[in-house]
Amino acid sequence: MKVSLFTAYGALNSPPIFEALGRGIESCGDSIVHNDRDADVAVIWSILFAGRMEPNQDVYNDFKSRGKPVVVIEIGQLRRGLTWRLGIDGINAAAKFPQPQKEPRWEKFGIDVKPWRESEYKDYIVIATQRGDSMQWHGLPPMEKWVVQWIDLLKKHSNRPIVLRPHPRDYLTDFTYVSYKHPDTLISQPKSLNDIDKVDFPQLLQKTHCVINWSSGPAIEAILNGVPVITSPNSFAYDLTTDIKQIEAPNKPDRTEWLEKMAYTEWYEQELAEGQPWKLLKEYL
Repeated sequence: MKVSLFTAYGALNSPPIFEALGRGIESCGDSIVHNDRDADVAVIWSILFAGRMEPNQDVYNDFKSRGKPVVVIEIGQLRRGLTWRLGIDGINAAAKFPQPQKEPRWEKFGIDVKPWRESEYKDYIVIATQRGDSMQWHGLPPMEKWVVQWIDLLKKHSNRPIVLRPHPRDYLTDFTYVSYKHPDTLISQPKSLNDIDKVDFPQLLQKTHCVINWSSGPAIEAILNGVPVITSPNSFAYDLTTDIKQIEAPNKPDRTEWLEKMAYTEWYEQELAEGQPWKLLKEYL
C-alpha cells in the first residue's frame, strides 16, 4: 500500500510527527511518498478552511471523491503537545479509530481524573465555542447565532449564570452580537499560562456545573475534571452527554470504558515511530 504524507500543508510543529509516523508506516510493510495524489491513502494534518492548512481540504475532497481513505493527524487533547490523534476520514468522533485492545492504555497518559463535582447553586453553565473555520463546524450556523440559540434554550431549563468561553484562536465570531442579545451573559476570555496551548480553562471548571460544547476539546477537558457536559454526536464525549431537560441533575456515569476508548485515539511520538497505531488503523483502510 502506498501512503502519501502531505507534509507541505502541515502545522509548524508537524515535521517530527510526520517523520515518526512515516517510519511506523514503513515498519508495517507499506511504502511512503510525499505530497503525491497518486497514492492509495492520504495522510493530512487537520482540516481547516483557512490559513496554512487550508489546502488539506482539497486533498481530503480529492481522495474521498475517488473512494480512497484519508488519515487525519490532529494535536492530542489528553497530553497536548505530547500525544497525537490519528483518525480515518474525518476528525473527532466522526472519524474511525481503533477499538480498545486487550492491552490497557489509559494508564500510559498519567492523567489525574477528578471525581464528579457536586456543584453549588451559583456555579456556572459554560458554553465553550470552537473555531468556525474548522471541518468540525462545517454546515453549522455562524457561531454567534449558535451561542444565542443555546442561551435561549438554557434559560428555559435553568436559572444558573451563563458564561461564554471563546476558543483561544477564534478570530471570526462576533461576540458583541451575543452581548447585545444577552447582556447578562458573562464572557470569560482565555488567559495563557505561559504556553500557547495551555490556558486557564481548568480554573473556570472549578466553578462550573455543566459545559455546553459541540465537538471540541473543552468537553473532554470537562469530563476529565469531573464536570458534566452537553455535546453533539460528533463529540468524543457524546457517550456521557446530558439531556438539556436534565441539566439540573446531569449525567455522571462511570467513565472507565470511555477513558480506555479515548486512549486508543491518541499516541506518543515513539508509538507512532514503532507503528503501533498504524498496525491497528490498517484494518480499516
